Amino acid sequence: MVRPQEIIDAVLYTLQQSDELPAETSFLGEEPDIDNQAIKLPLIEVSTGIQTDLSEVNTDFVSFITDEDGNNVGRVYETLYTIEITVAAWTAAGSRYDPREIGNYVRDALYQHDVAGPNKPLQNPDGSPVDEVWRVIMESGEQTDDFSTSPTLRRWEQRLIISASEQYTTEEPFIENVTVQTNE
Repeated sequence: MVRPQEIIDAVLYTLQQSDELPAETSFLGEEPDIDNQAIKLPLIEVSTGIQTDLSEVNTDFVSFITDEDGNNVGRVYETLYTIEITVAAWTAAGSRYDPREIGNYVRDALYQHDVAGPNKPLQNPDGSPVDEVWRVIMESGEQTDDFSTSPTLRRWEQRLIISASEQYTTEEPFIENVTVQTNE
C-alpha cells in the first residue's frame, strides 16, 4: 500500500541521490510558506496535486486472505489512482543558481523512472522499490516566477503523473461447523 506522502518521499529520495544538483540544495516535501518560513535556496520542493481514482467504485476486490489450512479468513481490496506531483526548483533573482538549469537536473534525475525512459521503479528512502507505483509520466515543465517578492523568487516546476495502488485488508472469522436444523 502506498500513500501520497510515501510517493513524495520516494521522489525526494531520487532527487537527493542526484550528483547533478548543487550540494547546497535543500529539499522539502511540501510547499513552503514564503511569507513566514525561512527558506535556504536553492530549494527543491515536492508536493501533491489532484488525486483521481481510476475506478468508479472506491475499492475493487482482489483476493482472499487464507490461513495455513487454506481457509478464507479475510479479503484484499485495491484501489488504483493517479496523483499529480509537482517538483519545484526555487532560486532567487541574482543568484548563481539558474532555475531552468536546476529544472534540467531534476528532469534528468527523474527520467530514469519515466515510462518513456528506463522505467526503473521509484525507491523508498531505505532503497527498496515502491512496488505499488506502476507508472511515472513526466509532463512538461514551466517557469513560474513570483515577482511580488524582493528579490524575485525564481521557480521552475516539473509535473509528474504517478499511477499507484493502495490495498486494504479485512479479517473475517472462518466458520468451522454449520448446523442445519430441520423441522422433522
